[in-house]
Amino acid sequence: MDLPQRMDPPPQVIELDGLTPRRFNGEEDLPELFRVIEESLEHLRPWVRWVAEHSMDRTASFLASRSERWADGRDFSYAIVLDGAIVGADRLFRLGTALTADAPSGRGPGRRRDTMRAGAGRGNGGVQQ
Repeated sequence: MDLPQRMDPPPQVIELDGLTPRRFNGEEDLPELFRVIEESLEHLRPWVRWVAEHSMDRTASFLASRSERWADGRDFSYAIVLDGAIVGADRLFRLGTALTADAPSGRGPGRRRDTMRAGAGRGNGGVQQ
């Protein structure tokens, strides 16, 4: 079986008119990411299975693995920041997960995935010119 070739690293920050995907900052992001998930558990429960196993330790483990996975080209995960606050997470080429139930419609991470992809130099991502 042929494994996919390693991608060149994308930008660490992508500016998208108020919505800013940025590379996770490890332990610095832990309190805010954990709080956002905690506040959004009921919203997330129908959509993501990992919510059943959500804990501070699992969130810390997720964040701790981001740096290594970014460095070796396996995973380019981003914190999705809106108005200075984390509202979600995304990976390039994957559908994003809006963590906050009140994320503005049409401005959430899933909606902006293609724009993020284009901003990272991964093709036009379906963005209309």
